[in-house]
Amino acid sequence: MNDAKESKRDVWLDAGVVWAAIEGTLSDGGHQDLTQRAVAMAAETENWRLMFDYRRAFLTHDVLALSRHAELLTRLGLPGSARTAILCPQRSTNFVFWESVLGARGHVASAFTDGDAALSWLHRPAAAGALATGEAAPARSR
Repeated sequence: MNDAKESKRDVWLDAGVVWAAIEGTLSDGGHQDLTQRAVAMAAETENWRLMFDYRRAFLTHDVLALSRHAELLTRLGLPGSARTAILCPQRSTNFVFWESVLGARGHVASAFTDGDAALSWLHRPAAAGALATGEAAPARSR
């Protein structure tokens, strides 16, 4: 149970959004577990608005971890109605890559630095839900 000592993970439902937040070091195993539990909660509650809060996480092998995360979300079979946001401490090419990988696989996903902007985007009607890669770029931390 080394992952539990390395990091603090949590998954919960709040106002129609499944949150998955992590603090500390996020190993590949912890990353996979957190994602699987979030998707399982979304399926169980039929709330396909997912928020991965990585603002306080230390990703090991940053771009590899985010690439594996995008691949895992695809393998877990998110429905077409799903929207996935990731909160990051600052926008970087790694998070833009995460958006691009998911977008290329038909998922609606975007990275944000501001929680309010991410929540607003997650709650938009599906018709307004074109891939938000370009619209997320202006989001800034407060």
